[in-house]
Amino acid sequence: MVTVRNIVSGKTVTVRVNDRGPFSKKFSLDLSQSAAKALGIYRLGYARVEISYPRLK
Repeated sequence: MVTVRNIVSGKTVTVRVNDRGPFSKKFSLDLSQSAAKALGIYRLGYARVEISYPRLK
């Protein structure tokens, strides 16, 4: 699980990592349609986001 935050709007979503990729130097991750909608970036196609990982207990 990782938390993704839209830097512009401050909206966050926690998502499960399904696989590796995308295989592009320009992009760090590929979000599901529902996660992109929750962040308000679905229509943009791409956006700058902050990715954080939860601490293990």
